[in-house]
Amino acid sequence: MRVYLTGPLCLEAGEHLLAESALPGPQGRHLLGFLAAEHARPLSRDELASEIWPASLPAAWESSLKAIVSKVRAALSRAGLPGAELIRAVECMAAVQLQRGQASAAIQGAELVLGLDELRESGWRILMRAHAAAGNVGTALRAFERCRLTLHEQLGTVPSPSTRSAYSELLL
Repeated sequence: MRVYLTGPLCLEAGEHLLAESALPGPQGRHLLGFLAAEHARPLSRDELASEIWPASLPAAWESSLKAIVSKVRAALSRAGLPGAELIRAVECMAAVQLQRGQASAAIQGAELVLGLDELRESGWRILMRAHAAAGNVGTALRAFERCRLTLHEQLGTVPSPSTRSAYSELLL
């Protein structure tokens, strides 16, 4: 994939092309350009928000950021580019960082995944395990509780057996 950051923003992958005009306004273009420029490291929600709104954050910045990311992902998908794969890639990076013993980077990546899709239980599991690996079992337990509440409030359900198993491992 090639990303052109000088001149009009443009993404090219094989025969697929995403022109700047297909992106959701100036904030969407700015976000995609920033993500492309900083592709070598995971970015937190706070970093993304500070980049999009450098003067001051709007009151509902978290939901606004989710909406912008969702629109960028949809524009990528409409152009035949891997928009739906963005979260999976960030999650994969967080999992690898956790396996390499880079707990703080894994926490940051997992938080980004959850900022983009808070119903993604695999992101919660990485976050719990990363906090535990960093020696913060209490914070890992609170992450499970946040997961449980989110799933209950938004879907009326409970965490999956895999997530409950990860929670049980924390209690040992």
